[in-house]
Amino acid sequence: MKTLESFGYSENNTFKDIVLDIKKNNDKLIEFLTYLPNFYEWNDYIFVHAGVNLKINNWKDTSIRDFMWIREDFHFTPNRLNNYSFLVILKRKSLIK
Repeated sequence: MKTLESFGYSENNTFKDIVLDIKKNNDKLIEFLTYLPNFYEWNDYIFVHAGVNLKINNWKDTSIRDFMWIREDFHFTPNRLNNYSFLVILKRKSLIK
């Protein structure tokens, strides 16, 4: 809800109205978000929206859905990739794994 509030919406707005309004008034933002990579590597860090699948051999094979939505599996799976740290931004706080 915080993200929607930052656009000026409230609980009084219907989901349908929000979607239609965002599509109508945010062409540049939608284009920008559409072309962002699922992750960004910089030195020994990987920046990602939600996390990666740490249960598979190569984290780069994480599904697009998991890059965007994985939560508990990422937070509670030990990081066995010793040469990487993952940075996820959560409500103005950082989580480094």
